[in-house]
Amino acid sequence: MRKFAPLALVLTLAVGMLFAAACGGGSSSNTTALLRVVNSVYDSFFAGGGYDVLVDTTSFATALAYKSSSNYTSLTAGSHAVEVRNTGTSADLLNQTISVAGGSSYTYVIAGAGASPQSLMLTDNTTAATTGNIQFRIVNATGAFGAMDVYVTEPGTDIFTVSANDANLGFGATGGYHTLAKGTYEIRITKPGDKTVVYFDSGSIALTADGAVVTFIIEGSGTNPGGFPLDFQQLTDVAGTSSS
Repeated sequence: MRKFAPLALVLTLAVGMLFAAACGGGSSSNTTALLRVVNSVYDSFFAGGGYDVLVDTTSFATALAYKSSSNYTSLTAGSHAVEVRNTGTSADLLNQTISVAGGSSYTYVIAGAGASPQSLMLTDNTTAATTGNIQFRIVNATGAFGAMDVYVTEPGTDIFTVSANDANLGFGATGGYHTLAKGTYEIRITKPGDKTVVYFDSGSIALTADGAVVTFIIEGSGTNPGGFPLDFQQLTDVAGTSSS
Protein backbone atom coordinates (compact mmCIF):
# COMPACT_ATOMS: atom_id res chain seq x y z
CA MET A 1 0.00 0.00 0.00
CA ARG A 2 1.38 3.47 -0.94
CA LYS A 3 2.00 5.74 2.05
CA PHE A 4 1.37 9.46 1.80
CA ALA A 5 3.19 12.16 3.74
CA PRO A 6 1.11 13.91 6.38
CA LEU A 7 -0.68 17.01 5.09
CA ALA A 8 1.09 19.26 7.63
CA LEU A 9 4.49 18.15 6.33
CA VAL A 10 3.47 18.79 2.72
CA LEU A 11 2.27 22.30 3.56
CA THR A 12 5.42 23.07 5.51
CA LEU A 13 7.62 22.03 2.59
CA ALA A 14 5.54 24.04 0.11
CA VAL A 15 5.70 27.21 2.21
CA GLY A 16 9.43 26.77 2.65
CA MET A 17 9.97 26.47 -1.10
CA LEU A 18 7.92 29.60 -1.77
CA PHE A 19 9.84 31.56 0.86
CA ALA A 20 13.16 30.46 -0.59
CA ALA A 21 12.08 31.51 -4.07
CA ALA A 22 11.00 34.94 -2.82
CA CYS A 23 14.07 35.64 -0.69
CA GLY A 24 16.79 33.69 -2.42
CA GLY A 25 19.89 34.88 -4.23
CA GLY A 26 18.09 35.41 -7.51
CA SER A 27 16.92 38.93 -6.59
CA SER A 28 18.23 41.44 -9.16
CA SER A 29 18.65 44.09 -6.43
CA ASN A 30 21.33 41.90 -4.86
CA THR A 31 23.16 41.23 -8.10
CA THR A 32 23.01 44.60 -9.86
CA ALA A 33 24.04 48.18 -9.07
CA LEU A 34 23.21 51.56 -10.60
CA LEU A 35 25.83 53.87 -12.10
CA ARG A 36 25.65 57.33 -13.65
CA VAL A 37 28.49 59.47 -15.03
CA VAL A 38 28.84 63.25 -14.61
CA ASN A 39 31.07 65.69 -16.52
CA SER A 40 32.28 68.43 -14.16
CA VAL A 41 35.33 69.51 -16.23
CA TYR A 42 34.70 73.13 -17.17
CA ASP A 43 37.10 73.16 -20.17
CA SER A 44 36.18 69.76 -21.61
CA PHE A 45 34.40 71.51 -24.48
CA PHE A 46 37.81 72.61 -25.81
CA ALA A 47 38.44 68.96 -26.68
CA GLY A 48 35.51 68.76 -29.06
CA GLY A 49 32.34 68.79 -27.00
CA GLY A 50 32.87 66.58 -24.01
CA TYR A 51 33.69 62.97 -23.21
CA ASP A 52 32.88 59.51 -24.43
CA VAL A 53 32.66 57.00 -21.60
CA LEU A 54 33.00 53.25 -22.00
CA VAL A 55 32.29 50.58 -19.42
CA ASP A 56 33.82 47.16 -20.13
CA THR A 57 34.67 48.44 -23.66
CA THR A 58 30.98 49.18 -24.37
CA SER A 59 29.70 52.73 -24.88
CA PHE A 60 28.08 54.08 -21.71
CA ALA A 61 27.79 57.81 -22.56
CA THR A 62 28.64 59.71 -25.76
CA ALA A 63 29.64 63.38 -26.08
CA LEU A 64 28.89 64.01 -22.41
CA ALA A 65 29.08 67.79 -22.18
CA TYR A 66 30.16 69.95 -19.26
CA LYS A 67 27.43 70.12 -16.59
CA SER A 68 25.76 67.02 -18.03
CA SER A 69 25.12 63.59 -16.58
CA SER A 70 24.05 60.24 -17.94
CA ASN A 71 21.02 58.37 -16.71
CA TYR A 72 21.45 55.70 -14.09
CA THR A 73 22.25 52.39 -15.77
CA SER A 74 22.32 48.90 -14.27
CA LEU A 75 25.60 47.02 -13.93
CA THR A 76 26.25 43.60 -12.52
CA ALA A 77 27.83 43.66 -9.09
CA GLY A 78 31.61 43.34 -9.18
CA SER A 79 34.50 44.98 -11.01
CA HIS A 80 34.18 47.00 -14.22
CA ALA A 81 36.64 48.81 -16.46
CA VAL A 82 35.86 52.49 -17.08
CA GLU A 83 37.45 54.46 -19.92
CA VAL A 84 37.04 58.21 -20.53
CA ARG A 85 38.04 59.78 -23.86
CA ASN A 86 37.68 63.10 -25.60
CA THR A 87 34.62 62.79 -27.83
CA GLY A 88 35.35 60.98 -31.08
CA THR A 89 38.87 59.86 -30.14
CA SER A 90 40.33 56.51 -29.11
CA ALA A 91 42.97 57.56 -26.57
CA ASP A 92 42.01 57.08 -22.92
CA LEU A 93 42.25 60.06 -20.59
CA LEU A 94 41.13 57.84 -17.73
CA ASN A 95 41.30 54.06 -17.58
CA GLN A 96 40.51 52.44 -14.28
CA THR A 97 38.67 49.63 -12.58
CA ILE A 98 35.73 50.36 -10.31
CA SER A 99 33.93 48.01 -7.97
CA VAL A 100 30.17 48.16 -7.38
CA ALA A 101 28.05 46.30 -4.86
CA GLY A 102 24.64 44.81 -5.55
CA GLY A 103 21.74 46.97 -4.41
CA SER A 104 23.91 50.11 -4.33
CA SER A 105 23.95 53.28 -6.45
CA TYR A 106 27.00 55.24 -7.60
CA THR A 107 27.95 58.53 -9.26
CA TYR A 108 31.21 58.61 -11.25
CA VAL A 109 32.36 62.23 -11.56
CA ILE A 110 34.89 63.34 -14.18
CA ALA A 111 36.48 66.27 -12.37
CA GLY A 112 39.35 68.75 -12.36
CA ALA A 113 40.85 70.29 -15.51
CA GLY A 114 40.59 69.13 -19.11
CA ALA A 115 44.34 68.69 -19.53
CA SER A 116 44.43 66.01 -16.84
CA PRO A 117 40.95 65.04 -15.64
CA GLN A 118 40.48 62.95 -12.55
CA SER A 119 37.65 60.79 -11.32
CA LEU A 120 35.57 60.74 -8.15
CA MET A 121 33.54 57.67 -7.27
CA LEU A 122 30.61 58.53 -5.00
CA THR A 123 28.26 56.13 -3.24
CA ASP A 124 24.71 57.48 -3.44
CA ASN A 125 22.04 57.34 -0.78
CA THR A 126 19.38 54.81 -1.75
CA THR A 127 16.87 55.78 0.95
CA ALA A 128 14.61 58.80 0.53
CA ALA A 129 14.62 61.56 3.13
CA THR A 130 11.96 61.38 5.81
CA THR A 131 8.60 63.09 5.31
CA GLY A 132 8.87 66.88 5.24
CA ASN A 133 12.66 66.81 4.75
CA ILE A 134 15.27 66.76 2.01
CA GLN A 135 18.82 65.50 2.05
CA PHE A 136 21.73 67.07 0.21
CA ARG A 137 25.48 66.67 -0.12
CA ILE A 138 28.16 68.94 -1.53
CA VAL A 139 31.01 67.61 -3.69
CA ASN A 140 34.12 69.68 -4.45
CA ALA A 141 35.00 68.79 -8.04
CA THR A 142 37.16 71.82 -8.89
CA GLY A 143 40.86 71.33 -8.25
CA ALA A 144 41.74 74.93 -9.14
CA PHE A 145 39.92 76.54 -6.21
CA GLY A 146 41.29 74.32 -3.48
CA ALA A 147 39.54 73.71 -0.19
CA MET A 148 36.31 75.58 0.51
CA ASP A 149 33.76 76.34 3.22
CA VAL A 150 30.19 75.74 2.07
CA TYR A 151 27.12 77.38 3.59
CA VAL A 152 23.60 76.18 2.78
CA THR A 153 21.13 78.53 4.43
CA GLU A 154 17.76 80.16 4.01
CA PRO A 155 18.14 82.93 1.40
CA GLY A 156 19.69 86.10 2.76
CA THR A 157 21.01 84.61 6.00
CA ASP A 158 24.12 86.41 7.26
CA ILE A 159 26.82 83.73 7.07
CA PHE A 160 28.69 85.45 9.90
CA THR A 161 25.91 84.16 12.17
CA VAL A 162 26.17 80.48 11.14
CA SER A 163 28.75 77.74 10.80
CA ALA A 164 29.66 76.13 7.50
CA ASN A 165 27.74 72.98 6.62
CA ASP A 166 30.97 71.62 5.16
CA ALA A 167 34.18 73.24 6.37
CA ASN A 168 37.56 72.98 4.62
CA LEU A 169 36.11 70.72 1.93
CA GLY A 170 39.03 69.70 -0.25
CA PHE A 171 39.10 68.69 -3.90
CA GLY A 172 37.42 65.34 -4.41
CA ALA A 173 35.76 65.41 -1.00
CA THR A 174 32.17 65.41 0.17
CA GLY A 175 30.93 66.13 3.67
CA GLY A 176 28.26 63.46 3.33
CA TYR A 177 24.52 63.92 3.35
CA HIS A 178 22.84 66.64 5.43
CA THR A 179 19.14 66.75 6.33
CA LEU A 180 17.06 69.93 6.21
CA ALA A 181 13.36 70.73 6.14
CA LYS A 182 12.18 71.02 2.54
CA GLY A 183 12.13 74.62 1.40
CA THR A 184 14.17 77.27 -0.42
CA TYR A 185 17.90 77.59 0.22
CA GLU A 186 21.00 79.45 -0.89
CA ILE A 187 24.51 78.00 -1.35
CA ARG A 188 27.53 80.21 -0.70
CA ILE A 189 31.22 79.32 -0.87
CA THR A 190 34.18 81.01 0.81
CA LYS A 191 37.81 80.18 1.43
CA PRO A 192 38.29 78.13 4.61
CA GLY A 193 37.88 80.24 7.73
CA ASP A 194 37.33 83.50 5.81
CA LYS A 195 33.75 84.76 5.39
CA THR A 196 34.71 88.18 4.06
CA VAL A 197 34.70 87.18 0.36
CA VAL A 198 31.95 85.02 -1.13
CA TYR A 199 33.32 83.33 -4.24
CA PHE A 200 30.07 81.70 -5.23
CA ASP A 201 26.42 82.48 -4.53
CA SER A 202 23.76 80.23 -6.02
CA GLY A 203 20.84 82.50 -5.35
CA SER A 204 17.59 80.86 -4.25
CA ILE A 205 17.21 77.14 -4.94
CA ALA A 206 13.86 75.46 -4.37
CA LEU A 207 14.23 72.08 -2.64
CA THR A 208 10.58 71.41 -2.02
CA ALA A 209 10.03 67.82 -3.22
CA ASP A 210 9.15 65.71 -0.20
CA GLY A 211 11.90 63.18 0.53
CA ALA A 212 14.25 64.49 -2.17
CA VAL A 213 17.90 63.46 -2.08
CA VAL A 214 20.16 65.87 -3.97
CA THR A 215 23.84 66.10 -4.88
CA PHE A 216 25.38 69.51 -5.61
CA ILE A 217 28.67 69.26 -7.51
CA ILE A 218 30.78 72.40 -7.27
CA GLU A 219 32.84 72.93 -10.41
CA GLY A 220 34.51 75.59 -12.55
CA SER A 221 38.07 76.81 -12.89
CA GLY A 222 38.46 78.62 -9.60
CA THR A 223 38.11 82.15 -8.37
CA ASN A 224 35.41 84.60 -9.33
CA PRO A 225 35.41 86.92 -11.28
CA GLY A 226 38.60 85.89 -13.13
CA GLY A 227 38.39 83.17 -15.78
CA PHE A 228 35.49 80.76 -15.40
CA PRO A 229 33.79 81.35 -12.05
CA LEU A 230 32.62 78.61 -9.75
CA ASP A 231 29.44 76.91 -10.81
CA PHE A 232 27.38 73.90 -9.76
CA GLN A 233 25.31 70.98 -10.97
CA GLN A 234 22.22 69.85 -9.13
CA LEU A 235 21.52 66.13 -9.43
CA THR A 236 18.65 64.11 -8.03
CA ASP A 237 19.95 60.89 -6.53
CA VAL A 238 18.13 57.62 -7.12
CA ALA A 239 16.66 57.76 -3.60
CA GLY A 240 14.92 61.00 -4.46
CA THR A 241 12.54 59.16 -6.77
CA SER A 242 11.62 56.41 -4.30
CA SER A 243 9.52 56.41 -1.15
CA SER A 244 10.97 56.30 2.34
